[in-house]
Amino acid sequence: MLRALVLAVLLAAAASAQSPPTGPPPAGPPRAGPDPPPPGAPPDVRPPPEPPASPVAPAGSARPFVQDLPHTVVSLRLVPVAPGLWMSIHEITWDAYDVLVFGLDQPSAPAPQQGGDGQANEEVRGPDAVLRPTKPHMVTDRGWGHACFPAMSLSAKGASAFCEWLSATTGRHYRLPTEAEWEAACRAGAPAGSAWSCGDDAACLSAVAWYRENSDRHTHAVGTKSPNGLGLHDMHGNVGEWCVAPDGSFVVRGGSYRDNSKSLRCDARLLPTPEWNRSDPNLPRSVWWLADAPFVGFRIVCEGTPDASGAPRAESAAK
Repeated sequence: MLRALVLAVLLAAAASAQSPPTGPPPAGPPRAGPDPPPPGAPPDVRPPPEPPASPVAPAGSARPFVQDLPHTVVSLRLVPVAPGLWMSIHEITWDAYDVLVFGLDQPSAPAPQQGGDGQANEEVRGPDAVLRPTKPHMVTDRGWGHACFPAMSLSAKGASAFCEWLSATTGRHYRLPTEAEWEAACRAGAPAGSAWSCGDDAACLSAVAWYRENSDRHTHAVGTKSPNGLGLHDMHGNVGEWCVAPDGSFVVRGGSYRDNSKSLRCDARLLPTPEWNRSDPNLPRSVWWLADAPFVGFRIVCEGTPDASGAPRAESAAK
């Protein structure tokens, strides 16, 4: 009897060992981990690591940015005015245009020399072979002011040359605005039929524009009048601004220091004429400068995809 009972117990134990366990698995060896802090040490309060920044900013996250001009202390400020489009907050100044004309971004290179015909000494500089305008044959600022004053008496070719040079040296795409881009930026959200960005009452112009009524018939430092709703100064008055018409030709928008309020309307436009350079003493006349058009300047736009900072991404640049 005792032998049978012992045999039954042994058989039951063997069966139990062959069936899968139903309870929690036995605890394994302890895992390696950080050493505990020594007694009296302060707790570790370091923040968790930040996730890596996205290489491309989300759509619609374009932000204002500053474009430095190579090898100078001059910079341009631009603000977003439409998806993928930024515009300089004021007209291009002499400070910036002189960098192009006199080669100030290349200190070791001689400044371009003025040719007898105003065109013969166009110099090719840099790996992108950008043509620079010749030195002007006249006092271009008329004695009205140079530093921080709008560059003027410039042809559309001279304005376009600045955009080409800036694109080649920064890797971003700069150009003159189209008429549609310029007008939309000028209105800055004002109704389509409004005369000016500030409304239909001409009394509002004095706060935003230098024009016939308050300019004393000369230009003034940029950015000294109130900006429009997009942060753009001098869209009305000071100097007119070169734009690209739908047919690819050039037209001046915005009016200038010499114009009345009607010529400053958002939809007003001015076509160039030969009289704008009639007194140029050079033969042939300069293709860069307009001796009789001190009322003409320009501003620029930059188009591209925002990077992580909200500025337009630079694709390539001359070294």
